[in-house]
Amino acid sequence: MSPDADPFESPKLLLDGARHDIKNFDVESRVFLDSCFGVPSQKIDRKTGENVVKYHVPQRMPGHLRVLASNAVNNLRHTLDQAVNCAAVGLGGKRDNYFPFAKDATDIDRIIKDNCKSVRADLLPTLKGFQPYGGGDDVLYSLSRIAGPNKHQLVLKTNLDLTHLVLNDLASEIRGPSSVGLMHWGSKKQEFEFARIGSSGYIKCNPKAKLPLSISLGDSKISSSEPATTFLETLASKVDGILGALEADTERLSHLSPTAGKR
Repeated sequence: MSPDADPFESPKLLLDGARHDIKNFDVESRVFLDSCFGVPSQKIDRKTGENVVKYHVPQRMPGHLRVLASNAVNNLRHTLDQAVNCAAVGLGGKRDNYFPFAKDATDIDRIIKDNCKSVRADLLPTLKGFQPYGGGDDVLYSLSRIAGPNKHQLVLKTNLDLTHLVLNDLASEIRGPSSVGLMHWGSKKQEFEFARIGSSGYIKCNPKAKLPLSISLGDSKISSSEPATTFLETLASKVDGILGALEADTERLSHLSPTAGKR
């Protein structure tokens, strides 16, 4: 390696790749969401005699969005593994290590022992300090779950913000006995119940309603609690911070005697 080469170049390139995919995901997801609209349907409830009004979004999410999100998640995960190995090599170790994600705090020491075999002991407190386990840094830990065995089946869902729906955007006229309520949004069918109109009532729906839609990532409570772009950007920032910390500690510890890092 050239003396001028950056020993952490590989994880930095992976992180740059992840951010590039996140940016493209954001642009393409906005284009998709801007093209979406709600189409009304009406059906008589045989039990009550009411006219049940629903809105359905017929547009299906492009598969390429899942590819971009998967690429970003995988590159972020690989960035962490590469960073640990660069730190190990920089302190005289080998490239036989993995970033130590653990189930919980009671398991982190075992995971570090198994996954960080050639990382110098004086760098291990830094790794443990990232709290990469359930109940620690749960956002960071979620990366290990969505980049796990089912990473190629990464789930993206179209969500509806019911709190920001505007009644006038859905119907311009409602007469007679009726009940209007923004019922649960079903991501799988991409539809929600909007109103129930009595037998003598009347409703005039907007044939193409604009809806406050977003896309979320994964099935976990953490990753699906906000728009996918926001979550991915948060993960990228965390990974960037970890990479910077490992690089700084490697530089600091490299000036100490190697015997200080023996286990």
